[in-house]
Amino acid sequence: MALVTLLGVYPVSLLIGVVLSSTLKRLPLPLNLLVVSAIVVNMLTWVVMPLVTRLLHGWLRPVLQMTCPFTPLYTRTKGADKPRT
Repeated sequence: MALVTLLGVYPVSLLIGVVLSSTLKRLPLPLNLLVVSAIVVNMLTWVVMPLVTRLLHGWLRPVLQMTCPFTPLYTRTKGADKPRT
């Protein structure tokens, strides 16, 4: 999931830097970082991560063949628990 998050954060951060860099330069650094963080978090939460997780669903949650390591060596047959008469 960290790789998927990076795939989401990097383009959004790059886009913000390219589009808003001239405006953000005028702000004090703490306010600049607050604005950028707010934009990144909202873009990731509502737009990017739902799209990325939908696209990479097969990789993030592969269908695994479920096998139990504690499978008994024998299998019970129908009626095996009844006493013989």
